[in-house]
Amino acid sequence: GALNNIVEQASRGGDIIRRLRAFVAKEEPRLEATDVNRVVREAVRMFMTQTQQQDVAVRLQLADEIPEARADAVQVEQVVLNLLRNGLDAVLADANGKREVTVETATKADGAIEVTVTDSGDGIDGSDVEKCFEPFYTTKPKGLGMGLAISRSIIESHGGRLWAEPGAEAGMRFHFTLPAAGEEQ
Repeated sequence: GALNNIVEQASRGGDIIRRLRAFVAKEEPRLEATDVNRVVREAVRMFMTQTQQQDVAVRLQLADEIPEARADAVQVEQVVLNLLRNGLDAVLADANGKREVTVETATKADGAIEVTVTDSGDGIDGSDVEKCFEPFYTTKPKGLGMGLAISRSIIESHGGRLWAEPGAEAGMRFHFTLPAAGEEQ
């Protein structure tokens, strides 16, 4: 069982590298009908070891019935993982706060699929919210400032949108949309 898991993860790692290399080379993403809830669950599953070690709760609030998205599942998973990593960093930086990251999915009125990642950290100053998507802008001591810029490029290459806003109580809410399968880009 352990060897099968190692082989599966090695194959998955190779696929991730191939898809991200294709993205960097400006190749068109492989858009296929994709179950976004499955992509989110897989990203959270891969991320659980880190959150459990840091005593951070990850909550899923996935819509029961959402259409499939027209997306490259590997690239979208990397966006979700980046938003989860950022949420984890945010809640760990807030020493007194509750340690929670929530991932939600929903269908918007126009039929697009929306994914929202909310953290309970300190948040970003209102004037810096849009800056966080600029290349090399970072609030982390060891950050490169490329994760959100790349994530936005990935989502936009899918015909979607990625944006952020302060959370209702604390932290940040990062949203992205993807067109439903069958919709024109």
